[in-house]
Amino acid sequence: MLIGEAPGGDEDRLGRPFVGVSGRLLDRMLASVGLNRDDNFYITNILPFRPPGNRTPTDAEIALFLPFVLRHIALARPRRLVLLGGVAAKALLRSREGITRLRGRWHQVTTEDETPLPALATLHPAYLLRTPRPSARLGPTCCCCAERWTSISSEGRRFYTCRRPGTGPDAAPPFALW
Repeated sequence: MLIGEAPGGDEDRLGRPFVGVSGRLLDRMLASVGLNRDDNFYITNILPFRPPGNRTPTDAEIALFLPFVLRHIALARPRRLVLLGGVAAKALLRSREGITRLRGRWHQVTTEDETPLPALATLHPAYLLRTPRPSARLGPTCCCCAERWTSISSEGRRFYTCRRPGTGPDAAPPFALW
C-alpha cells in the first residue's frame, strides 16, 4: 500500500490519488521495475482533501485524519506500506525526524489492532520533480539493478517488496525505492 500526503489539484478534481504530474512520475518509476498501480498497489493519502493553497497539512489536520488512515490500512490489509514523503512518514511513524533521516530503512507502523506492519519511508515523487540533482532521479534504476522484486501473494492480491538477495525479507533497499 502506497500512502502519500494529500491530493493535489488534479487529484482533487478527479477524486483519485496520484493522477497529476507526480502520479505520472510514480507510474514511470513503478514501470521501471515491471510494476503498475492497478495490478500491484493500493494508493491513498493521509488527508482526503487538498489543503488551501496546496500547503503542507497542519499537525491538527493530520491528527484529525490519522484514525481514518489507520482504519483504511486495516481494511486494505497490506503486507507492507510505502510512505511517500515526509508528511506520510512522520504521521504514520509518529516521528519528528525528516524524510532524509527516515528513508532507506524499514520501520514499524502499529495498526488499529496493535499489529506491527513493516513500512518503508521514501521520497515523494513531487520532491523528485522539484529536485535538480540527477542522482535523486537515478534511484529507480539503481534499485532495479541492485535489488530483486519478489511477489507476496495474499488472498488473490499481489503485493511487492524489495529485498536484497541473502539478507532477509526486511532488508531495505539502498535508495528506499527511489
